[in-house]
Amino acid sequence: APLHPQSAAIIARIASVGGDFLHPDFGENPDYGIPYTVVPRDQPLVPITFTAWPDESDPGPYPIPPDAPIEGGAGASGDRHVLVVREGTCDLFELGYAFPEAGGARWRANIGARFDLTSNDLRPLGWTSADAAGFPIAPLLFTADEVAAGEIDHAIRFILPNDRVRRGYVR
Repeated sequence: APLHPQSAAIIARIASVGGDFLHPDFGENPDYGIPYTVVPRDQPLVPITFTAWPDESDPGPYPIPPDAPIEGGAGASGDRHVLVVREGTCDLFELGYAFPEAGGARWRANIGARFDLTSNDLRPLGWTSADAAGFPIAPLLFTADEVAAGEIDHAIRFILPNDRVRRGYVR
């Protein structure tokens, strides 16, 4: 693809922030990174209440186990992502700012998105997702084992400084 005409300015802006702007989100550690869990096909479905973006959330119920790992741990105040892959279906369910209620019999979250991992279908144009980019999180994570092996053979997720002046995306 051709170089974006503002590429140099974008890179300069990122570099000007300094610090740890390339943040690896290893997928296996709930205390650092974004954990995920794999559940059996018959995992019970639980209701989800969407509090911030109900109109851009895929309706529940979702197969979220009561003890699903939460990004940052149960007491986290950050993004609190919950990612669940249903075994045998390639269905991915992602929640943002998620909290179990009634011992995990139901969940409350700002946003929820369901992705069919056998498809390249995107969410409706302009819709958010659990990470606010409109994309699934789980397939873009990499593990420490992949890094140690010296090869990551899939797209990766990374975080850049938030620049509210340039509101755009590549489609």
